[in-house]
Amino acid sequence: MVFRGQGPCYDISWHNVEAEFNDYAINGMFPFSDLLLFGRVTYELMEGFWPMPEALNDDPIVAGK
Repeated sequence: MVFRGQGPCYDISWHNVEAEFNDYAINGMFPFSDLLLFGRVTYELMEGFWPMPEALNDDPIVAGK
């Protein structure tokens, strides 16, 4: 099954997080957040990524939480 906005096998390589988003969301709002809410599929994909060392290297603020 392919959901809107993704390629085969849940590929979202097209997704590009820009500096403006990081400044606002990750650096500005995320440190004060206690909750991230995902749908089931997104949660399962995130659950497999964030505990990995690559996640801490790519995005230490999010991975640290």
